[in-house]
Amino acid sequence: MEDSTYRLLKEHLVLEDAFPIAWAQAGLSASFSEASLLSALMALENDEKEREDSPLGRELSRLDAKINLILLLLGDLRREKPMPSKKPAILSARALAWQEPDPPAPGETIGIEIFLNIRYPYPLRLQLEVDTIGSSGWTKGAWVNMDPFLQEQLQQYIFRAHRRKLARQKYARRS
Repeated sequence: MEDSTYRLLKEHLVLEDAFPIAWAQAGLSASFSEASLLSALMALENDEKEREDSPLGRELSRLDAKINLILLLLGDLRREKPMPSKKPAILSARALAWQEPDPPAPGETIGIEIFLNIRYPYPLRLQLEVDTIGSSGWTKGAWVNMDPFLQEQLQQYIFRAHRRKLARQKYARRS
């Protein structure tokens, strides 16, 4: 990836991983379900220590997240599309960079579907304005028309995923 693109993404907390990603010419509009998806994923992926202090609160939080996710998945059963292939990506609350063999044109606004957790096969659907196409196959763009609440939820998801990654690395070093 070009240094300028990497620097732009690195100015904010990012999540680097390989995600199933698909894009389409027509822009997708983010909706309340996108924020619900992020909330559900955060609740389901949280460690026990990150949940509420009371046992009942933890259990209610987990049940609520599971019910929300089930409703999202049931609502999308009719779609039954195969999951796209995984692509190396760098995700932030403001932008996305990913390796794309067939990239969109710079300046184009596209719809992105990114599966943050393949155990829960429901994509986060956002609009992205493509800035640059790198010679090394990296495509970069900034999120557009994103609700501030959704952006905050995405930032929180990235923060928690980053924190879990650091905890796993620390645990691996001790082993």
